[in-house]
Amino acid sequence: MKEDKEMIFKNEDIKEVVMEVPEGHRHLRTTFITQDGRKFIFQEATIANIVRAYVTIKTSPTIKRVRLVG
Repeated sequence: MKEDKEMIFKNEDIKEVVMEVPEGHRHLRTTFITQDGRKFIFQEATIANIVRAYVTIKTSPTIKRVRLVG
């Protein structure tokens, strides 16, 4: 069976979001916990880049797409 690599999360799919600076660290980590118990953990730089892209699109009258490549 071919595994589907694309996932779409709706608000109701997310049980909890935790943003914290873990003990012994200096940067934020963001954890998305889904209703079925899966955890997706993002480092601060990842969330910061997503936020910048979001703000760019939402505040620009012409920009409709941003592509971030790591």
